[in-house]
Amino acid sequence: MLRLPAPPPALVRAAVRLLPAPAEAAALALAASRLLAAQDALADLDAVEGRVVALELTDAGRTLALVARGRWLWPADPAHAEVRIRGPVEAFLALALRAEDPDTLFFQRRLVLEGDTETGLYLKNRLDALDWTPETMLRAALGARLGGLAAAAGAARLLRAAAAALAQGAGVPAAQVPARQP
Repeated sequence: MLRLPAPPPALVRAAVRLLPAPAEAAALALAASRLLAAQDALADLDAVEGRVVALELTDAGRTLALVARGRWLWPADPAHAEVRIRGPVEAFLALALRAEDPDTLFFQRRLVLEGDTETGLYLKNRLDALDWTPETMLRAALGARLGGLAAAAGAARLLRAAAAALAQGAGVPAAQVPARQP
């Protein structure tokens, strides 16, 4: 397996601080919406229509917020958040890479859920049910046809290697990075 150097968490925090928050929130909203659409899960957003969820990266000094409107995610004002999930960059990386069980991250208080906990738990469970494999992410980002071609051409292996490197930089064993599901 190809090994890429893992960026240290300090580098990830610095990169987050360099980009304007509205651009980061817009990119996050688009990526999450495309991932949901690729898995026919946009209807799951109906239950949280109009609710603002903020992700606070405590050690990066950044808060990103999203709102579900019309079965799509959009950037929102963090000041209007009804749900707030806060924690260090490493915990969010472990969650995004599925390197650690989400319940473990919350029970150990590495991630903290505040506000409307019913909505927060609903979202956590819906996100946990999604397929986060590189093949699925490629199809979500590039569309079914082009994403399938990219996966077949080896891009999924590169994404998996990058995920493993990020996980290692976050202190997570590479063996826990999601592999292709049968």
